[in-house]
Amino acid sequence: MMDTDLNKNQGTPDAKGNSGKDGDDSAPKNPEEKTFTQDEVNQIIQARLAKEKDKYKDYESLKSQIAELEQLKEKSSKLESETSNLNSVLQEVYDSLVQSVDEDKRTLIPEQLSLADKIKYINSNRATLLTPQPKTPPKEPNPKGEPGLFGGKYSTLVEFASKDPKGYYEARKAGKI
Repeated sequence: MMDTDLNKNQGTPDAKGNSGKDGDDSAPKNPEEKTFTQDEVNQIIQARLAKEKDKYKDYESLKSQIAELEQLKEKSSKLESETSNLNSVLQEVYDSLVQSVDEDKRTLIPEQLSLADKIKYINSNRATLLTPQPKTPPKEPNPKGEPGLFGGKYSTLVEFASKDPKGYYEARKAGKI
C-alpha cells in the first residue's frame, strides 16, 4: 500500500511545476550565484554595523544613569542613618518632657502625633501639662529653731544681705541660700 502512495506522488507537478521525479531536467540544478562588488559588500557591512550600533546606542546613557542611581542609594543610606540618629534624639527629648508631665495628664497627649509633633504639643500646652516645680524658700541655718533667718537676726534675705553682706556672700557661696 505504501508503494502505491509513492507512485501516486511521482510525476504529479507541485505548485512550482516540478514533478518531483528524479532526473527532471525542467528545474535548474544550480541557481545563478549572485556576485557582489566591493562597494556592495561595504554597504552591507556598514548597514549591519549601524544596526548593531543602534542596539547599544543608549548604553552610555544607561551607564550614567546606573552611576547616578548608585550615588542616590548612597545618599539615601546616609539620610536614613541621620534620620535614625535624629529620631533617637527626639525620643530622648520626648521622654524627658513626658517625665515632667503628671501621669494623669499624659493621656492628654495625642498618640497619633509624630514625636516632633508631640514635643510641640507639650510645649504649646505647657501650662496645662507640665507640673510646676514648687519654689522652695531659701534654707536658713537655724539649728535652734528660732524664728527668722540666720538665728532670728534677719526677717528677710534683703535685710540679711544689706546688714551682713559678708555673711550673705558666704552663705550663698556655701549653698545655704
